[in-house]
Amino acid sequence: MKKLRLSVATLIAAILMVGCGGASLEKTLTEGDGTWYLENEYSSGELSLTFESKDEVTIGMGGHSETVEYTISKKKDSITVKDPDDESNTLVLKVLKVEKEKISIESSGTKGTLVKDKGEHKADKSSKDEEEEDDEDEEEDRAKSKKSSNKESSKYADMQEELEENGIEVDTYGYSAVTFTASKNVDHDYFQLMINIYSDEASDAELATEEDQDYDETFRFEIENGKMVEYYAKEKSDFNKLKEFLEITGYSDDELIEFSEWYLEENSN
Repeated sequence: MKKLRLSVATLIAAILMVGCGGASLEKTLTEGDGTWYLENEYSSGELSLTFESKDEVTIGMGGHSETVEYTISKKKDSITVKDPDDESNTLVLKVLKVEKEKISIESSGTKGTLVKDKGEHKADKSSKDEEEEDDEDEEEDRAKSKKSSNKESSKYADMQEELEENGIEVDTYGYSAVTFTASKNVDHDYFQLMINIYSDEASDAELATEEDQDYDETFRFEIENGKMVEYYAKEKSDFNKLKEFLEITGYSDDELIEFSEWYLEENSN
């Protein structure tokens, strides 16, 4: 247990304890979730107090919490808060007025009020509460991501099936390329588009009309913003040949680029 420090922060925390000024109060304060909030010149509901038993109370603020001990005077007009590991580290608090859902308190000239939580205060949650909320958010994000991934996979699986129906054989080439080889409605002995992918992103493409990929019969394209554009050596780009190939596939260049990135990832293992 952390030691109580006789500072303004500790004083505020300790003032909270005064809500225990008697047996009836003890019962009232521990009903429900036992959580109350402090309102005074230093705090407006940011500091919470949760009564967990007849002699222990947990103070929460700024995502942190600390459990300390308290005792009630015989006259039920004051309360002593102490660090069980250091008897000299003690604070005595005075109960001024007790109402059903409000308790007026004072310590060392500082007055304050404990107010029962009605959902109006926004005190900082404990670390445990925040962790639980983070876990729930992460689980929700994972579920959404999985749902999105499943939807995407279904979309591209349907696309692959349609490409095959159109006579396009899809395959990987090495570890960084996807090939689309046409076998129907082709005016060439060989017609293949290869999309090269680096760091999970398509970078350039090659369109070959010869199986041995003769240099003069292989056309090249850069890929920018998800589209095939002119190669740096302009004479090596032939958009008429590219258009011819895309018409056979039934898809646009950007659709084949997106598909190839997905396909390579799906078949990389």
